[in-house]
Amino acid sequence: MDRPRMFQNGRPESVCLLILVKNEADIIGHNIEFHLRSGVDFVIAMDNGSEDGTVEILEKFQEMGVLKLIHEPAQDYSQAEWMTRLLQEACGRPNADWLILGDADEFWCPRRGDLKESIGLERRSVLFCPSRTMMPHHVDPAVALTEDPEGFGQIRQYEDLERPGNEYLENLADLREELNVDWIFMKPYAKVMARATMLGTIEQGNHKVGGGRFWQRGPAHHIEIHHYPIRSYRQFEAKVVQGGQAYERNPLLPKSMGWHWRRWYRLYQDGQLRDEYLRQVVCGGAALDSLRKSGRISPQEEHFRGE
Repeated sequence: MDRPRMFQNGRPESVCLLILVKNEADIIGHNIEFHLRSGVDFVIAMDNGSEDGTVEILEKFQEMGVLKLIHEPAQDYSQAEWMTRLLQEACGRPNADWLILGDADEFWCPRRGDLKESIGLERRSVLFCPSRTMMPHHVDPAVALTEDPEGFGQIRQYEDLERPGNEYLENLADLREELNVDWIFMKPYAKVMARATMLGTIEQGNHKVGGGRFWQRGPAHHIEIHHYPIRSYRQFEAKVVQGGQAYERNPLLPKSMGWHWRRWYRLYQDGQLRDEYLRQVVCGGAALDSLRKSGRISPQEEHFRGE
């Protein structure tokens, strides 16, 4: 059967953010407020046993009528299964139109107008949105391990590893050490947003989806993600411990899945995680100026500012 000609989506009626969270109190409120300002109409959030105040923040948005909170107590990080449950919940809502498969540390940024206007300019119904990693900046190197970053710079140029077939390599962590490529500078995979009717299942990591007819899938040109995976050292260590332990508890996931969290957890166990954090951040004004002049990062963005 011939593929139909490309179309332009037009402004969607509604946009829903699906998000899985655990212990993200420092950023989740900023995230939801940003997306509600940017064109998201409703949020469906699943909390995976948070103990840091995340639940209380989500409950406030639920009281406002803009969020539905679902609790998932299991601790084996079955992200694909859980996100697919959120998808089914979203599709059961009236007027479900476009869905964003997000994370607490991702800010989906329209390049023109709001998210609805940017979606309307796209010509596909399954969009793979490029992600830009935000690099933490500590003005004083002496407090980098004890205080929150002063700001973030958007990485513009990547030192990337070759990935045959765009698949993770079993020995990627070893290659990273051999080639001396800091994770913060590696090119992240695109994330997915789509018409609700085009989705059936969501794969681990929110990078791929199944179900529907995908001849209308492709890269987004009017939306990009600003990603804040590493913030303060306290946040980084807590995330590494919970992520590393969760991956260890799920024997069904391949070892290449979540390789960076597994590697960082081993560094934590060996007492080397502090040094690893310092390799992922920029400390001092001179270092920041040097990265900007080289074109590696842009000036800091303001979507998220730590408390």
